[in-house]
Amino acid sequence: MPIKTKTTLSKVRKQITKKRTHKDGAGAVHENSRDHKRLNRAQIRDERLQQMSRQRSKVKRPEIDRLRYFKYSIEDEIAPLNLSEIKRIIEGCIHRDDEELDELKAARRNRPSSTREDLLRMRVKQEEEEYRTGFKTPDLMDMSNILRLKNWDESLAGMNVIKFVRIRKDQEEPKADAEMEMEGTEEKAEGTAEAQLQGDVATADAVMA
Repeated sequence: MPIKTKTTLSKVRKQITKKRTHKDGAGAVHENSRDHKRLNRAQIRDERLQQMSRQRSKVKRPEIDRLRYFKYSIEDEIAPLNLSEIKRIIEGCIHRDDEELDELKAARRNRPSSTREDLLRMRVKQEEEEYRTGFKTPDLMDMSNILRLKNWDESLAGMNVIKFVRIRKDQEEPKADAEMEMEGTEEKAEGTAEAQLQGDVATADAVMA
């Protein structure tokens, strides 16, 4: 997320300009003056903030690239996806650079692999391992989240409104039939218990009579 620096250097400049204009007219700031020291501190602070912002953006770039892949993969979707559909997108995302890898391999022939090829292979290996334990992906079973992803402006800050989940390679689709069967069994058990209770009450009434 870009860090705003308006409250540092630009603000200090405006304050100093306003003060100097009010006192004795605008003029150069002397090197050893208090105002010059304030400007120097503000400039150093700005440079540090901008450097931090660039570093953070660089670290988060792989996450942005991944999310962009998911965004383009669901452009035509008008309903929530099931687990199998999400897995297909994940697998496509992991192998999104396969074509480039093949080209790099063919171009080098018997020469050692390039740095680019090594980096791509490393990414695939890391993401395959992540998929085994839980691949971070936008929640595509939630239609409102799909709409947020479609409207994402591809910025780091915009990622904050998107909900993420983790999907494992061996994760299975919820078994709706099994759940319905379980619910039916519970209802049957409740009915049997109620009938038994009614029978016990009838027996007790007969004994008392």
